[in-house]
Amino acid sequence: LTHLKAFSMQMNKLTGTLPESLFNLSVLWGLSFTINQLTGHLPKDAGRFLPNLQQLYMGKNNFDGPLPACLSNCTRLQVLSAESNKFSGLIQLEQGSLSQLRRLSLWGNMLTNVPGNRDLSNLTSLT
Repeated sequence: LTHLKAFSMQMNKLTGTLPESLFNLSVLWGLSFTINQLTGHLPKDAGRFLPNLQQLYMGKNNFDGPLPACLSNCTRLQVLSAESNKFSGLIQLEQGSLSQLRRLSLWGNMLTNVPGNRDLSNLTSLT
């Protein structure tokens, strides 16, 4: 799996948690597990070993806990889709490091500091 570049397992009625090893694939640029029944927290270091990740789709599951702050290490990230889960707490993403982000979808969670227009002003690619 070390050469895996894209991994999609969306709409498969998958249950359980994601293996931490999935977040250690350094050449991976696309990861999608949208519309399943996945649960649990994302690993605390999710994103630390994904320098090439451009697209992360994880919406419409049952993930809970915080969004890992180290997703900010994915400096090539263009799409972060995490809507309709049970994520909670503060959004601790260092938005300055996500300068290529074009799509940010966080609705339908329990996040407490959803960024406003002023907070997102440095994300010039965001539409």
